[in-house]
Amino acid sequence: MAIRIPLACLAVGHKPDRKRAWYDNLNWRSNCMYCDSPLLKTHNGWRTFADADLALGRCSKDEAKLLSQAELTKLRTGSDKTT
Repeated sequence: MAIRIPLACLAVGHKPDRKRAWYDNLNWRSNCMYCDSPLLKTHNGWRTFADADLALGRCSKDEAKLLSQAELTKLRTGSDKTT
């Protein structure tokens, strides 16, 4: 079965849905508004999320919603301080 990619993604690239982006403790992530491909924001911009990007410390979108701001800060900095 062939993978179908919308013409917009082929022509100009994927467009992240910034309203539904979340922080996974390492990077900002979102899905493409056209084809729903998972995307990852790096210092060079948004790109597709690859299996090699899976790492310890990343949390799912649902986990990120459940964590408090203090817990997210603790995970990002790696410290127990909540000042």
